[in-house]
Amino acid sequence: MTTTMRRRSAVTAVLGAAVATAVLTAPAPALASETAAGPCSPNTLCVFYPPNEGGTGYSVTRYPVGTCIRFTAGGYESYRNNSTIEGYFFETTGCGGRAKTVYRNSGGDNMGFRAYSFRFACVSC
Repeated sequence: MTTTMRRRSAVTAVLGAAVATAVLTAPAPALASETAAGPCSPNTLCVFYPPNEGGTGYSVTRYPVGTCIRFTAGGYESYRNNSTIEGYFFETTGCGGRAKTVYRNSGGDNMGFRAYSFRFACVSC
């Protein structure tokens, strides 16, 4: 099974579960669309597992303001934001717990925790 097929299966499973339980619970965080980015390209928000932007970077797909995404590949400890995306990294998969503010065109060599989710927001508005 290819990575794309696994992602589609995971998205289908999460969306199905979210629809089935929407009446009883809050909406589940959307799955992030993370793709290997190598060096962080212009107009991209990249996340890295080790601190100090070490290892392979993964780009984060842009979602509407207010959307909470859960990272599918695990937690990340640093980021490089070469884009206008703003928001908050969180230490839980549901955009809760400690948060790290992300401004446009910024970087965080060490967030101080491993982030498992991100909420898109207009921080500088």
